[in-house]
Amino acid sequence: MVLVIQEWFMLIIKVKYANIGSGYNYSNDWHEFNYSLNGGVVAHAGGITLTQPLGDTNILIKANDANNIKVENANGILTDNNGYAVLPFASTYKNNRVSLDVNSLEENIELENTIINVVPTKGALVEANFKTNIGYRAMVTLSKKDGAIIPFGAMVVDEERSVSGIVGDNGNVFISGLATCW
Repeated sequence: MVLVIQEWFMLIIKVKYANIGSGYNYSNDWHEFNYSLNGGVVAHAGGITLTQPLGDTNILIKANDANNIKVENANGILTDNNGYAVLPFASTYKNNRVSLDVNSLEENIELENTIINVVPTKGALVEANFKTNIGYRAMVTLSKKDGAIIPFGAMVVDEERSVSGIVGDNGNVFISGLATCW
């Protein structure tokens, strides 16, 4: 009677741009080491994004220039240096909830919304576009050229006419996304 002992070990880690694996097998007569690296590349209007292995239907996450933001409920997926990430294996013709982890934001980044729902068709790459404000934050007091205080409730808008604040008492308003801090 010959006793054959065979053991094996496999480790797979999901990281930002790929799945990395390694393994070790052995028996009485042989030893084997193996390694693997699988991922994907997505070309889109904003550039090229490296990703974990792609499914048939995927979601392109866009968070303008906000890098290293974790995608919730997605092991190891973070936005790249341009603010893009790919969430693979989306459910077709169903609501897919895409959420970014606010605890992973850098101090100078704000998200207007942290959850976006998308419904992709089969074989699609759909975009979940998160509006970001990157820059300094400040509490400022606004006044007119003649020194008069801006009235309570006045809207502060950016270049795109999006509301970025509402004036409070004494012309005070909290503004984020400032390019420079003074």
